[in-house]
Amino acid sequence: MRRALVVGLLGLSCDRQSTPSQDAPAPRVAASPEASKSAVLATDAPLHEHALLIRISISDNFGSDLERERVIALEDELIESVSAARLGEVDGHEFGGGEAVLFIYGPNADALFSAVEPLLRKSEIAKGAEITRRYGRAEDPSAREVRTNL
Repeated sequence: MRRALVVGLLGLSCDRQSTPSQDAPAPRVAASPEASKSAVLATDAPLHEHALLIRISISDNFGSDLERERVIALEDELIESVSAARLGEVDGHEFGGGEAVLFIYGPNADALFSAVEPLLRKSEIAKGAEITRRYGRAEDPSAREVRTNL
């Protein structure tokens, strides 16, 4: 299914052999070598299937100006750390409901947690934060989650 999605997103066409059979060969991808290589890489690697969700308590609904500034400064540090380690990407933040949530995605939730935990532990704004490590895609109801409180 992932191959079909990637092929569709890349605008590639697939030609199936005309004889339907359970042993039929895989579809042939008609595209340039560069596009074919990208499609194969995209389908063979478990990119961004794991996540870290960092929930930080803030005052009132959206937090004070100072709290928002501190969360965004922490996010900048996390971006540097995750990027330098080439573990995935920090995908932004949300404020509301008395919390700020930072979203980090990559192929290995434990490696992401190991990279950012020291930054979170030294951050004043992250004291008492809840970190959820999700081992699988968000739309997978069977994806295992582990929660850690700082």
